[in-house]
Amino acid sequence: MTITVKAIYEHGILRPIEPISLVEGTRVEVTVIVPASEPVEKTPAEIPAAIAAMPIEGSEEKFSAQDHDRVLYTQP
Repeated sequence: MTITVKAIYEHGILRPIEPISLVEGTRVEVTVIVPASEPVEKTPAEIPAAIAAMPIEGSEEKFSAQDHDRVLYTQP
């Protein structure tokens, strides 16, 4: 059985917003999906670390980092 429930994380506990029809003590598996509209906060130290961890070149991009000046400044 699968039930999708919206919840709020408070003081280390996931609290459902609406009642759930489960018997008290029922064990469940939880998958947490944070909606894109609610950004995950990062510490100031985590932000540059996340940027530094990004790949310089993506596999699907038309231009690479090596093309930066040519594309930006229309240099041959």
